[in-house]
Amino acid sequence: MSTRGKKALFLLKDAFIFTSIVLLVIFLTIQVFKVTQQKQEESDLIRKLKQVGSAYYAYYLDTSYELPLLNYGNSWEVNAVQLVSSDVEGWQGPYVSLPINQDGASLGFKGFESMTLARATSHKWNSLDDLEKYSCKNKKSQYRKCYTWIVLTGKDGNNEISEYIDMLEDYITESSNKNSGRIRASDDYKYLFVEIGLSDVSK
Repeated sequence: MSTRGKKALFLLKDAFIFTSIVLLVIFLTIQVFKVTQQKQEESDLIRKLKQVGSAYYAYYLDTSYELPLLNYGNSWEVNAVQLVSSDVEGWQGPYVSLPINQDGASLGFKGFESMTLARATSHKWNSLDDLEKYSCKNKKSQYRKCYTWIVLTGKDGNNEISEYIDMLEDYITESSNKNSGRIRASDDYKYLFVEIGLSDVSK
């Protein structure tokens, strides 16, 4: 092989190595970006859920009452709108910066169609029908303690709820599953339920 041919071969090898390194760097950069973005989404979701929990108890401390149930055809749904707007004596909100949805009964929540609150026991349940059965209003308090839950409704065609559950299970360092933990999901992954804490409305 001539000297010119050898030089051309070396140049081709160098170009191949350089291109491979560049592609590897690009791939690793994309992966790091994806992980960073996922961690940011996880942090944002946890922060917002904590804010709702804090808002719930701030309302209670200011007004001396827990949020009332909605007269909305069920026995579990709590009036979450009063976290944003209310004429109850002692109210010092808004306690969260979430928009009121057009239905006037739920709040907007990034990544989801809506957010509302529920009051139910800790029995095994993971659907709205279950909530009706195990609502604190329908279930005698001596059987189970009453809890308040955040209820998030997924957007149509959105399959990300299972990913949100994984994020939250990383945060909740206890064993949980989709129908008996502090984080639950409906079988169709349309609804996500997150426990805020104990409620004393049944006392």
